[in-house]
Amino acid sequence: MNYFSIIKYYPDTVRSEGFGIGLIILNEEDSYYRIKISDERLKRINKIFGIKKSPLLDYILEDLRENHVGFSKLKLLSIYENGVIQFSHPKMISSEDIDERFNYYYDKFVADYNELPINLSNDNAPNNIKRPGYKLRNHFKKSKFINDHLNIGYKFEGSKIADYFVDVPKIDFIGGNGSIFAGELINLETSEETFQENLSRIITLYRALEKSFLKLFIPNECKILLLQDQVNNSPNAELYMDKLQTWHKNVGFDLMIKDTVVDFSNEIEKTIHDKDIIKFEDWILQI
Repeated sequence: MNYFSIIKYYPDTVRSEGFGIGLIILNEEDSYYRIKISDERLKRINKIFGIKKSPLLDYILEDLRENHVGFSKLKLLSIYENGVIQFSHPKMISSEDIDERFNYYYDKFVADYNELPINLSNDNAPNNIKRPGYKLRNHFKKSKFINDHLNIGYKFEGSKIADYFVDVPKIDFIGGNGSIFAGELINLETSEETFQENLSRIITLYRALEKSFLKLFIPNECKILLLQDQVNNSPNAELYMDKLQTWHKNVGFDLMIKDTVVDFSNEIEKTIHDKDIIKFEDWILQI
């Protein structure tokens, strides 16, 4: 019988938040063993958390690649919940096509977006049409008023903000007038690892904006958008909302919860009108 286990990386063991960075598939007889670790995702996570290259971590991962972990040892390792590298409890694989399952689980639990096949079609692929964020940006782009006053899907290419990230960061919308006005919709219907990565990414982006614009940054003008149905019904909603509420209380980033993207659009249009907000790319030329 074959099993799979996710290799999880905990950059901050105090916060107990892990990210899938690798996959192991093996059998009980230890006659089959396959491992793959995402160096791309590891680099991006370290960049987000401000962690420099670690020779010890490199040694651990290289040892995993070169020396097979037996099934009994993997079960034992999965019990221990400490250290920067941890393993999920081995789960049985029912499929006879092990290579297909390996690729599927790697794409689902580990792969950085730039590693995924362009035509990936499983439900966990970054299919923009299915993403609430895509629907939000698409709706905003259809509004001439919003498009005239906000940058939609803005990429911080060539900006010092990009220095905080491995790839070019982007945000659902951003503008300014007196202070930065920005927002990002977070999807609650994702795995815990994906949610935490998305949350860390937007928090890092807001922190970078704060450091770059100092007195022109007001936390509650930077929004985290959430769909009411996901808040009420997503399997991990309680856990995710607890994390979001903590950031809201401790830092002040505003949580905007609405029923539909149309409701977000109406609220944003009102704010733009009341505060005379202009596009971010135009605003930074005036400060």
